[in-house]
Amino acid sequence: MDSRKSYHNIPVGDFELSCNKRIVTGKFCGPWNQLSVESYLKVVEELIHPLAGSPWVVLAVVKGEPMHTLESITILADMIKKQRLIGRCGTAVVFEGEIATARIYQLMLAKIYELSGEPVLFTQNTDEAYKWLERQLNLSFENSK
Repeated sequence: MDSRKSYHNIPVGDFELSCNKRIVTGKFCGPWNQLSVESYLKVVEELIHPLAGSPWVVLAVVKGEPMHTLESITILADMIKKQRLIGRCGTAVVFEGEIATARIYQLMLAKIYELSGEPVLFTQNTDEAYKWLERQLNLSFENSK
């Protein structure tokens, strides 16, 4: 299964989503507020529907300014909690471009995953992210037996 969805909501944030096997890949460029996150929710729910009931993971490639309002952090954390109930089992966040060394963004995004109980890896290396995601999938499949 390979499908793509795009939404551009400039200047408040844009994203592109795709799904290949059990990995949902999102390319994100912020900043994010409540409206941009709500637009994202509509698109992602349709994309993940076929994955529900079995383990799946998210690769989030982030560039630009991934700033979030307090409302968007809460909405995303709640979304991830709900998705974990239907199989989501980990997220790898890959920072690209100038933000790759900006620790402040990692700290801010970590709050979303902490609130949702989601295992997360922050990295600048896509290969490392894929390997970690494969381990998360394997662990989840093993635990579901």
